[in-house]
Amino acid sequence: MKIFSRAELEHAVKLDTVALGVIRNGFVALAEDRVVMPPILSMDVAENNGEVDVKTAYIEGVPQFAIKVSPGFFDNTKLGLPSLNGLMILFSSQTGLIEALLLDKGYLTGIRTALAGRRYEIVYVDDGSTDRSLEILLGLARKYPELQVRAHEKSCGQSTAIRTGVKTARAPWVATLDGDGQNDPADIP
Repeated sequence: MKIFSRAELEHAVKLDTVALGVIRNGFVALAEDRVVMPPILSMDVAENNGEVDVKTAYIEGVPQFAIKVSPGFFDNTKLGLPSLNGLMILFSSQTGLIEALLLDKGYLTGIRTALAGRRYEIVYVDDGSTDRSLEILLGLARKYPELQVRAHEKSCGQSTAIRTGVKTARAPWVATLDGDGQNDPADIP
């Protein structure tokens, strides 16, 4: 197993077009439904104004996957410590063996955030429409990585569509809009 420090990762991974291509490919795989991404495991450590998130995803055909552990202890600045920290564990997707420990302390997340651009996502749930909506949306999702498309094989109703969208969303805040135009998207802050 290899262990990489933040300094080594900063030397190897730059804020450049190579990293942008890797991130883009990940969003494309997500839009094409080739990603296994379980919900975020989140734990509050309220007595110390902290939280820990554990995130992972697997992209079909990629030889490794990572598990990211990201603690945030927001009073640490009062102690002269960083409020954000973290690491990633890289596993072989063929054997499940640990290949590397990335002691990035949030550096790789910072690169991804900087290159991902917009800080929102759009989740569209096609509830069994027959008007080519799904085909059009899948085409748009290939162009716009912030768009995620989920589809029901048959109409399941508004409540189920909203549930699918909320379960798909990765952000801590969710706003819902129906496709009938009843609500103005400009009302979303």
